[in-house]
Amino acid sequence: MASSETSSKSVISVFKELILSFSVIIVLLTMDRCLENMYFYFLYDTGKRYLDIFMSLYLHAHRYLTILIPSIFLLWLIFKKFKVNYGVLLPIAIVYLFYLITSVFTSGYSTRWLNKLQYPFVMYLFVTMICSSRKNVQRFSRVGVDLYILLLVMNTVFTLFPQLFSLFTDWTPDYFISADNLAGFPLFFGALLALLDSHFNHNPVRCYIFLFLFFLNQVLIHSIGSIIATILFAAYFLFPKARQLTRNKSLFFFVVLSLVLCAFIVASAFLYFHSDVAYNILDPLTHLKESLYVRFILWNGILALILNKPILGYGLGEKA
Repeated sequence: MASSETSSKSVISVFKELILSFSVIIVLLTMDRCLENMYFYFLYDTGKRYLDIFMSLYLHAHRYLTILIPSIFLLWLIFKKFKVNYGVLLPIAIVYLFYLITSVFTSGYSTRWLNKLQYPFVMYLFVTMICSSRKNVQRFSRVGVDLYILLLVMNTVFTLFPQLFSLFTDWTPDYFISADNLAGFPLFFGALLALLDSHFNHNPVRCYIFLFLFFLNQVLIHSIGSIIATILFAAYFLFPKARQLTRNKSLFFFVVLSLVLCAFIVASAFLYFHSDVAYNILDPLTHLKESLYVRFILWNGILALILNKPILGYGLGEKA
C-alpha cells in the first residue's frame, strides 16, 4: 500500500513538473520581448491547416496571458501577504509610470502602450513570481536554456540550409529566429539563463552547449551591434580581472554605466554629423554596414528632438 501511494505521488509530481515546465515555455515564447520577432509570425495565414492552428493557439496565448499572469500575480501577493522579494520590479514599474505620464501629457492615448508597456511588464511580473524561490529559479533557468538551445540549433540549421523554409512557407527569411540584430541580442537573455542554470543546477554541460551555439549563431547572424556586445561578453569569460571588476557591484553602478555609455553614443553621433574631421575619419567605417550608418542618422535626429522637449519628452508617441 505504501509503495502504491509513493508511486502515485511520484507520478503526480512528475506530471506537475511537466505542466510547470510547459507553462514556462509558453510564457517565454509568447510574452518574452526578446523573442517577440521570432519566425512564428511569418507562419500566419500560410494556408496550411496545422500551421494556422498553431498560430491561432500562439496568438490566443499571447492575448490571454496578459490577463492571466497579472491575475495570478495578484493572488500570489495575497497568498504571500505581500511579503515577497520584488527585486527590480518596483523601480521598473516607476520607470513605466513615468512613460505613461509623459505619454498622456504629450500625445494622449497611444496604441504603442500595449506593445511597449503592458506586454513587457507582464513578463516582469512572471519573472518576479518564478524567481521567488530557489526551486523555481532552477526550473526556470533549466527549461529556459533548453528552449534557447533548441532555437539556436534550428536557427543554425535553417541559416545554413535556407531551402528548408520551403517546408513551411514560400517566404524565405534570413534567419529562423528573426532578422539581423533582432536575432542577435535575444541570445544574451539565453546566456543569462545558461549562467543561472549552471550556478543553481550545477550542470555546466548545458551552459557549454549554449555558449558554443551562442558564439556560432552570432557569427552566422553577423549583426555588428550584437557582435560588439559578444566581444565584451567573451572578455568576461576569458579574463579573470574583467570578472573581478564586475563582482560585488550594485545595480546602481550598472544603471549609471548604461546611462554614460548611452550618452557617449548619442554625443558621438551628434559630433559625427557636425564635425567634418570626424565625418571624414568615420565615414569609410560606417559604410561597412549600411544599417549602422542609418542608426547614426537616427541618433542625430533623436538628439535634436530631445533638445526641443528636454523635460517631458514625447512619451511613447503614435509611431516608432
